[in-house]
Amino acid sequence: MGRPSAGYRNKAGDKLPGVTTICGVLAKPALIQWAYKQGREHELAHHQGKPSPAHLYDSVDKAAEIGTLAHECCEAIIRGTPMPQIPPDCQEKVERAVNEFRTWTEQSRVKIVETEVSLVSEQYQFGGTLDFICEIGGKLCLGDFKTSGGVYPEMLLQLAAYQQLWNEKNPGRQLSGDCYLLRMSKESADFAWHKYGDLTEEWVAFGHLLRVYTLMKTIGKRA
Repeated sequence: MGRPSAGYRNKAGDKLPGVTTICGVLAKPALIQWAYKQGREHELAHHQGKPSPAHLYDSVDKAAEIGTLAHECCEAIIRGTPMPQIPPDCQEKVERAVNEFRTWTEQSRVKIVETEVSLVSEQYQFGGTLDFICEIGGKLCLGDFKTSGGVYPEMLLQLAAYQQLWNEKNPGRQLSGDCYLLRMSKESADFAWHKYGDLTEEWVAFGHLLRVYTLMKTIGKRA
């Protein structure tokens, strides 16, 4: 689930940065390693006479597609929309991940309340799209999907920012439960869920990133 096609805008009509864009201020060492690995795989494919992707984010094979398909299937389940088409060679791994997601929702007795919620903070001037809001144990919780090989600090900052967006826009319907990060491995589609309670420090860190992002936009005009 992504940002609105027109981007995020405040009441005055000014364009605002999204949560993911703001978190992009952080250096991502894991991404550098991934890019190196992709480059080597592309080079190897070229030397073997196989189709060589022209861009960094194009996959040499189906591996990177598996996690994305599993992610899309789980989103379809919570939205109640048709499942995407799954290539036969991806079917087994994607189905396993989807079944694990279903097991989590059944065991946790998850009740989906809202999905794909795009919000803007007038107080802090940023926007974001929440994957879903649900009830677990009678408490309102936040859920966020990630297609990733691991859990990284910026993901927790994103959860804190989404939590702020929801609570600011819903003063009479605050999030009272935990925040859930639902991760699908890119290559194997393995499913894992992570529960986080207090995100006060993460929200403070996100606030610093927002400040840096805003300052860099201003400084960039002078460069």
